[in-house]
Amino acid sequence: RDSTSLPELTRLLAVALKAELPALVPDLLQKLRNLSALAKDALLLADALLPLAEVLRYGSARQINLEAVEQLLGQIVPRVCVQLPAACTGVDEDVAADILQKILASNRALGILQVAEYEEQWAQALTHISRMNHAAPLLRGLATRLLFDKNIKTAAQTGDEMRYFLSLAQAPALAAQWLEGFLYGSGLLLLHHAELWHTLDQWMRDLDDDSFTELLPLLRRTFSKFSPPERQKMLDLAKNET
Repeated sequence: RDSTSLPELTRLLAVALKAELPALVPDLLQKLRNLSALAKDALLLADALLPLAEVLRYGSARQINLEAVEQLLGQIVPRVCVQLPAACTGVDEDVAADILQKILASNRALGILQVAEYEEQWAQALTHISRMNHAAPLLRGLATRLLFDKNIKTAAQTGDEMRYFLSLAQAPALAAQWLEGFLYGSGLLLLHHAELWHTLDQWMRDLDDDSFTELLPLLRRTFSKFSPPERQKMLDLAKNET
């Protein structure tokens, strides 16, 4: 079977784990090992990371051969980290949105594993994505946010990048996509770092009426994902700026 079977196998692996059917796991792992060795698509390989990390987390309680899982991850993680940045270039908004979810799942997987070597490789991949001119703005924004969350980028460095992407030299639509990736899931960093909030506030104030109207659906989508308390605090901050 070809590499397109990887997502199916990883789903089966997750099901077998949750259903407490450890006898099925060795065969699934062997098939994953065979397919991953042939796979050239980093996005397909990335789909395997989170299920495998969860097997490693819970496998000892379910009599699963963890050494085989560790070896498979040792094959997959470096390849994902090296190949993923290229997969983030030349993609449209729909594909970028799908890759965003894969990056988040991979980030969760590596957070579960907590292997220093993997974390270093992952940080390099995120840094590469955040700097690539041809990478989707959504993914560049997400990569910048994850680097900030991991304390790899300081608040000052993050503020510099935010000012660059939200400068008047950038097309408003591309800036808004970067912002959506940067703020994906939570706006707490805007509440905790006044410099970032002021940069965003100034960018929105500088938008002309036509640009603001054009971007309003995307901005609404971005901010609608925040919790009600977050949105209320941002509203209070905006009122204080007036």
